[in-house]
Amino acid sequence: MNKADDTGCSHSGWRDDVNRLLHSRVVVPDHVLVRELQGESIILNLHNEQYVGLDQVATVMWAALADAESIDAARAELVEFYDVSDEVLTEDLGRFLTRLVDRDLVTVIETDAVGDAAR
Repeated sequence: MNKADDTGCSHSGWRDDVNRLLHSRVVVPDHVLVRELQGESIILNLHNEQYVGLDQVATVMWAALADAESIDAARAELVEFYDVSDEVLTEDLGRFLTRLVDRDLVTVIETDAVGDAAR
């Protein structure tokens, strides 16, 4: 297996589309396995055999994104949990989400403002 490299990730797409993407939701594909142990996680992409290790902070971010009905709901939950500014959390969440999407570990499903799947 190859461990995914966490360097050089561009998140310009996140910045360009932040308002639209906040109303979207994250889905974990069937080809992705997640195992948590003592507050940290390993995520394995079965298609390309790459894995990513998550520390405790990233594990909380993963759980929020995977469980929330929208990225914005996850962001709001994390802002309150970590007592951090919206700006800082949104930037950190954007970088994290971009890494997950780039490694085919999650899919972002665009929704409209009322939460229906985009057609």
